[in-house]
Amino acid sequence: MFSFLEKSPSAGLVLEKLKKKSNVFAEPVPAAFKGTFYSYLACGQDKNVIILTSSDEMYRIYSEMSFILKENGIEREILLYPEDDSLIYSRIKASYEISKMRSIVYRKSFESGFNIIITDINALMEKITGPERIRDKIIKFHRGMKIKQDAIASVLAESGYERCLKTEKVFDYSIRGGIVDIFSPDFNYPVRLEFFGDEIESIRFYSQDTYNTTKETDEIVLFLFNPGEKEGKKTSSIMDFFVPAETIFFIDDMDLVKKEVMEKIEKVEKYITESESVKNIYNIRTVLSKMAPYTKLKTYSFEKNKNAVKIRVRLNPPFKRDIDAFYSYAKEETAKKMNIILVSDNEGETEHLKEMIRERSPEGQDARISAFMNGDIEKGYVFPEAKLIVISNREIFQRYKGKVLGRLKQGNLKRIKHTIELEENDLIVHREHGIGIFGGVKSLSFEGISGDFILIKYAGDDKLYIPIHKIDMIDKYIGTEKLPSLSKLGTEFWKRTREDIQKQLEKMAAELLEIYAKRKTAEGICFDITGGEYEAFENAFIFEETPDQAKAIETVKRDMASSKQMDRLVCGDAGFGKTEVAMRAAFIAVKNGYQAVVMTATTLLAQQHFNSFKERMADYPVKIEMLSRLVSAGRKKEILEKASKGGIDIIIGTHALVGPNVKIPNPGVVIIDEEQHFGVKSKEELRKRYPGADLLTLTATPIPRTLYFSLSGIRDISIINTPPPGKRRIETYIVNERLAVVKEIILREILRKGQV
Repeated sequence: MFSFLEKSPSAGLVLEKLKKKSNVFAEPVPAAFKGTFYSYLACGQDKNVIILTSSDEMYRIYSEMSFILKENGIEREILLYPEDDSLIYSRIKASYEISKMRSIVYRKSFESGFNIIITDINALMEKITGPERIRDKIIKFHRGMKIKQDAIASVLAESGYERCLKTEKVFDYSIRGGIVDIFSPDFNYPVRLEFFGDEIESIRFYSQDTYNTTKETDEIVLFLFNPGEKEGKKTSSIMDFFVPAETIFFIDDMDLVKKEVMEKIEKVEKYITESESVKNIYNIRTVLSKMAPYTKLKTYSFEKNKNAVKIRVRLNPPFKRDIDAFYSYAKEETAKKMNIILVSDNEGETEHLKEMIRERSPEGQDARISAFMNGDIEKGYVFPEAKLIVISNREIFQRYKGKVLGRLKQGNLKRIKHTIELEENDLIVHREHGIGIFGGVKSLSFEGISGDFILIKYAGDDKLYIPIHKIDMIDKYIGTEKLPSLSKLGTEFWKRTREDIQKQLEKMAAELLEIYAKRKTAEGICFDITGGEYEAFENAFIFEETPDQAKAIETVKRDMASSKQMDRLVCGDAGFGKTEVAMRAAFIAVKNGYQAVVMTATTLLAQQHFNSFKERMADYPVKIEMLSRLVSAGRKKEILEKASKGGIDIIIGTHALVGPNVKIPNPGVVIIDEEQHFGVKSKEELRKRYPGADLLTLTATPIPRTLYFSLSGIRDISIINTPPPGKRRIETYIVNERLAVVKEIILREILRKGQV
């Protein structure tokens, strides 16, 4: 790409001005062109480049620039410097991922060579520990070095490292006998220093999962500073780590940055006390004053400044999933001597596009694509003066634009631990005497003994007093919206009700046992998972599979290829990639001539899956339909008729899928999502109705029964623990129930534009 930009007079003029240390305005620079433009300009400087953008744009620009530098064969490190999400709080810690990213920037600032740092105004306004103090935390260890373990422990504790029994995450350390384990942000594995007395005998990296040695070394340099530490004087800015003479600022889209500054000022004034603000945050005047000595490039998305260098870039026309429209456009532009670079998310997508272009290219009349590349670019652009057009496969197929809906969690029966969880007139259930009304806690004396008793009111003005220490005998009633009948003391009604329920449960258990026994002994479908079509579908996944997700996909494929019926639970948090596992299973079934059934807990989730499946399989002749209350009666009848004749490949729906009118003649796989929201009967009805189909269950929070089946070996289980890149891990803290802590947690989410 850079070879084309070198022909551009406007890009060359900006580069020349920056080399002369002149401040430059450039416009318009649309979002699609930022990654290319900033990469070209940054690599033309023998200086550090700090790109100041909005918090919403940081990760996208980082991703695009990483791809562009790699494709141009340039080994220059790009670093992210996000804001400290715990800076103004005294009771909650910073995210480990954020602290690690910030730590790497500090470390790199002390080394030779120049880097590209992408940050936002929130991070720029923070008061942090000064470089002179942080520099001292770079310590070299070598074999034969004499140092006391207590001295290392003292430095680690002072630097914000946390002492643990086992070193499992970044900024942890542990000391056991003659062993010191340290997990520095510099490395992907913790390092182990083994001592003989006060002398370091060996240094090695090890896996925190297996404890196997990954690498031995004679010496190592560790950066022993945790940016999330709360102690110490904070009198500096990240700008103090980079000398103005060796650093250039790119201020990305001045309008966006100004908007974020105003939002920051508004939130600080609204939510933070003046003393907290003065202690932790620089005002905007101070920030601008600190930035003044640096050479700056300022860009706008639109034309605003008559003195700015004009960058004549435009966007590609919409293709609307029409490959013929794309092909015609490519032919027209190549006829004008334009060079077209086609960027796909992966090799599979590239091959898919090459094949479609070949099908439309008579010999000698090919739409000449200058280059095919694999990378993460959302949109392309047209840069006429550089004779360059970049087109993303996402533009052609209009993929991955939808937002992921949050998963809803609901509580079920709640065991009462204390009477403050009950209010008068709440319905409660006594194990022996049935359903009654909570009448409060009464102090009573009986035969000279005083105590507190729980009053339960029953039908016919009956009353029961039970000692407070027997509170475990009652549960809060959670049932249907219809009010239940109160039990009456001294009758057999509650006893008979319990016996009837017991018989029904035993009958259901026998039916379940029969269903599971038949599935275990029955011959399953041996699906064919070979061939180019499935491989192309697999490669068309634009994201990189996480290790756990890849493992889950492989086990599902292995299950489906075997003669044994699949009954697998995939457990992972929301956003960790369970839906892609389900899509692969459904595609395998359809490719083999079978149908797939996907049952979801809610109408919204059914709609989300319907959209996701349609988008993911848009390039394949897969017929997908949805059954839910959002579908009209007439349309529902039409779908049911088509499904009964095998005219639908994948049917997605809610509880409607277990209705008596739903007939799927050739089911290959049944997928149940959010299984914790379904009753036993609904789930087992699908097993009973489609005994020959493979079963795949997805959940973020498995119910005890499902978890027990999986752990006892009755069902197989795959766990997806690793989050996808860019997604934060869920961090769990055990803290005292204090309003101050709750306030800080809520405030952190608001200030980082999160949700509460």
